[in-house]
Amino acid sequence: TISYTTKNMRYELYPNFTTTAMTYNYTKYEYKDDNNYCHITILVDRYSPIYKSIDEYIENNVYIEQNYNSIADIGKYINGQKFKIKRIESNNTNRLLLFTLNNNNIYNIEYSQNNNYKNTYCEKTIEKFIDTIYFEQEKEQ
Repeated sequence: TISYTTKNMRYELYPNFTTTAMTYNYTKYEYKDDNNYCHITILVDRYSPIYKSIDEYIENNVYIEQNYNSIADIGKYINGQKFKIKRIESNNTNRLLLFTLNNNNIYNIEYSQNNNYKNTYCEKTIEKFIDTIYFEQEKEQ
């Protein structure tokens, strides 16, 4: 596996994922497999004072297709960090969205997989990501 850091979030992914990083007012990393069937996108955005809640952030920033089959909202702790998780299934894709707050930033993590392509490598990669995700403490100035 390969270790990555986005802001103060560390995680691991399996090889065979290519990455692009872009920085404007936020940080965005996109990882995708060689076949372009599964994607992991990590977006770090300023949270406060812009948004009052994660739900408000989601409402303003996350596009959800009108024709989804099901949607589930889950609250979960992953390695000691509280996440709000949305699972959205449509005919073409499965999307798993994870949101958390850390150090006045909101971390918006999206994993999506093309439904027509069952790839255990994709699923193992997101499992590895979730198993290894953790936040480093901000260093004192």
